[in-house]
This record gives sequence, C-alpha cells and structure tokens, in this order.
Amino acid sequence: MLSERFKERSISIQDQAEFYSNWLYQAVHVALTIPDLQTKEALAKRLNVSMKTLTTVLEFLVAVGLARMEKSGQ
Repeated sequence: MLSERFKERSISIQDQAEFYSNWLYQAVHVALTIPDLQTKEALAKRLNVSMKTLTTVLEFLVAVGLARMEKSGQ
C-alpha cells in the first residue's frame, strides 16, 4: 500500500532546532537527491565546505533519519 511507503516521519524539537540552525543541513539534505552529489567529496566541493564540517552534517542527518548511508560508504 502506498501509504505504508510514505509513513510520516517526525524529528524531535531539539533536532528540528539543529536542522534549521544552519543552511548547510537543508542544502545537504536536498543535494543528496542529486545523483552526482551523493558522495562526500562531491558534496564538499559543490557546497564549498570542509570534509569535517560535511561529515558532522551527514552524521546528524543519518542519526535523525533524514539520510542513510549506502553500501559504498559515501
């Protein structure tokens, strides 16, 4: 059933505050939908951020369920 595929997700108020505290969280979240930007290297270069900063953002997005790591580890 289609409704099961699109279950409503919610994140805590604290996580929402973090997510909306910096443009980078939203930029990475959206950029991950673009196939050419689905590696850390491509994201860091395109968004002009350090790998350390990008890793922090990605770890947050994965932790709150807004992104997931694929087999390639990128």
